[in-house]
Amino acid sequence: MVRSYSITFCVIIIFINCLWSIHLLLNAHWYWYIFQYLPPSQIMLRYSISWIGRILLITAGIGIWQLEDWGRKLAIILFVVNILTLPWKHPPMAVEYSFNYYYTLPKLNVLMVGIPFIKKINLISLSVMAICAWDFLLNATLIFFFTRGKIRKQFH
Repeated sequence: MVRSYSITFCVIIIFINCLWSIHLLLNAHWYWYIFQYLPPSQIMLRYSISWIGRILLITAGIGIWQLEDWGRKLAIILFVVNILTLPWKHPPMAVEYSFNYYYTLPKLNVLMVGIPFIKKINLISLSVMAICAWDFLLNATLIFFFTRGKIRKQFH
């Protein structure tokens, strides 16, 4: 069966999302910094689960690319898990530490001039809501897409 352009587009979105996440995970110093308020064992658990999630999503993406129904189903399960764990994925304190981390980098200091303003007027919670809204919309859209009958019929 021929892969539709919409499936190809969704696979590209999935892989870009994975590459961005892997890019962040490879910076273990940043990861440990933003979750420094947690005990080391919890940070390691979060870090391991994040890697497992990315590996599973890449596996699902490969399955989707090959039009395998198991890949589609695995992706839907992962999207649902992502939605259900949004508060766990983006705690306000980690977002604040992330802003602090990037503000201390000399190359980005010029780009991050708004961070003191964000912290001063306490926009951290608004930033968390925006990040969670983006994650929710992306995952919900992909769930909707992969559960449509026309798309489901393309998988074997």
